[in-house]
Amino acid sequence: MEFVGRPAGTGPTGPTGATGATGATGATGATGATGATGATGATGATGATGATGATGSGNTVSGGTAGTSGSTTSTAYTSTLTGGTAATNSVTGAHTVLVTITSSCSQSGDNNGCLMSFTADNGATVNGSTITTGSDSRATGGGQANGAGNRLISTSSSYLVTTAAGTTTFTGVYRVLNAGTSTFTAHSIIVQVY
Repeated sequence: MEFVGRPAGTGPTGPTGATGATGATGATGATGATGATGATGATGATGATGATGATGSGNTVSGGTAGTSGSTTSTAYTSTLTGGTAATNSVTGAHTVLVTITSSCSQSGDNNGCLMSFTADNGATVNGSTITTGSDSRATGGGQANGAGNRLISTSSSYLVTTAAGTTTFTGVYRVLNAGTSTFTAHSIIVQVY
């Protein structure tokens, strides 16, 4: 059978089909470049001051009790001064202590002198030996020149002492050199604790 009419052609577009299922997530892309550094923020408030640290060694210095003017005629070391008192000082605890003795003294006669030493109790030592009596090996002072105007001498000497636990008391001791009367007008024991 033969149809005669419009020529054959494309029909109208059909309706849109339903949306298909979502595909799988793709791989993560490469990390982007780091952005520029932001501006520096404002400085924060200053924190509170910390506690004071412990006192360092060698910072504890004491002049003790200076002796008063007095005299002696003893050729052996003595802490007794006529008209005056011996110098003293003390340290608490086990330490290395720098002990400095100072003395200003005069002599009554030519070719004589005056010496000051010190003692310490509580087992204190110098070079491993106790120092319960005075000694020329840890003294200050010396001989005097002739003439009344030349008989005054002022000196000081320092010694390292090891103290033990407890309280150690240092006491000045004095003697004449050769003969005569030695007058100690000013004298002291200074300790520096390490």
